Amino acid sequence: MLSICHRDEIKLFLEVQGKRDLVAYLNEDAQKKRVAYLADVLDQLNKLNLKLQGQETHMIQFQKKSSGICVPAAKLMAE
Repeated sequence: MLSICHRDEIKLFLEVQGKRDLVAYLNEDAQKKRVAYLADVLDQLNKLNLKLQGQETHMIQFQKKSSGICVPAAKLMAE
C-alpha cells in the first residue's frame, strides 16, 4: 500500500515544499485511515484501467470489470 510504504517520503517532500498544514493533516489518525482508503481505491482504479486497455476490450467487459469496484465504492461513500 502506497500510504504505508512511502509515508515518510511523502511527509518529507511536503515539508520541503513548505506544506506543513498537509503534514499535520496526514499525522491525524482519522486522516491516516482516509488517505489509506483513498490509496486503496486509486490502486484498484489503476488495475482496472490496465485491464481495460487494449484492442480487444469491449463495453461488456468494461461493465463486468467495473461493477465490482464502482457499486461497493458508491455504497461506502453514501454511508
